[in-house]
Amino acid sequence: MFSVIIPLYNKSQFIERAINSALNQIFKPSEIIVVDDGSTDDGVELVKKLFSSQVELYTQENMGVSAARNYAISKAKSSYIAFLDADDFWQEEYLELISKGIKSFPHAGIWGTSKTSDIVELVKPKGEFYLIEDYFMKYVDRSPFLTSCVVMDSSFFKCQPGFNENLTRGEDLDVWFRAICFFGGAAFCDDKAVFYEKDDPTALTKRNFTFSRSILKVIASPAYTKKIIYKDQKTKKQFDYFRSKFFRIHIAKYFKAPENKEDIEDVISKLNPKMLLIDLFLNLPFSFLHWFFKDGKRSLYFRKYVKSCFKYIY
Repeated sequence: MFSVIIPLYNKSQFIERAINSALNQIFKPSEIIVVDDGSTDDGVELVKKLFSSQVELYTQENMGVSAARNYAISKAKSSYIAFLDADDFWQEEYLELISKGIKSFPHAGIWGTSKTSDIVELVKPKGEFYLIEDYFMKYVDRSPFLTSCVVMDSSFFKCQPGFNENLTRGEDLDVWFRAICFFGGAAFCDDKAVFYEKDDPTALTKRNFTFSRSILKVIASPAYTKKIIYKDQKTKKQFDYFRSKFFRIHIAKYFKAPENKEDIEDVISKLNPKMLLIDLFLNLPFSFLHWFFKDGKRSLYFRKYVKSCFKYIY
């Protein structure tokens, strides 16, 4: 029923924990596929030593996590793809919980649970799945789906592209968005059934993000929507509006890198529908916005302003 896919890149200190969490599921997966993406540590040797008869291990040159996931998907034989990152792990009843969600909402196509980075909060799941029918109306700011908490109907990957290997940020969101358009919704359970290793917030705040290889540039392009298969016109209409809002609420961090200037200005000039109360600010000189968004507090105030505009005006 479930093909578990685990991309591996220099996570030797975590990979044993991740694989064991899949093997120890009450609802056993049909297969566990590990794709090593050119690791330089001893992760591959560890997998071979401990799990050679229990997992399918493939290796490739370093091509990125998206390429590793796509390769694993191409090898998967089950009806459902369960994603698990090498530094995360599942509570032992995670797949059992997902199987109940599939029985409750068999046509959802994408099922997810909540997560935690505090192991004390990782408890036996007791909740139920509910259907998110208007995802694009509810989750403009932040998606509830984390990769290690997502299971997808494999039929999606038979008629839609997998993970975009050109993206360095938001490649998972790209898949979730297109899948929700395809299936018309998603199913979710609020139980914290997955543990994830949280990114270092200090490192994130200092990072400059490349706009040209981000989900924001891709999703803002009119060509993006032409490749999507929509369940119905209602979903298409909601997603078209969602794209413009999603761009505006997440663009601030990309102003921190001066090399993003031309790409950002080009996309902003073509954004539709227009939202003047937000766009007037985003059309100020790049040098000013670069200075403005370097400050975390000012960026936070901007996000609050944008969210208020969405709530009361747009």
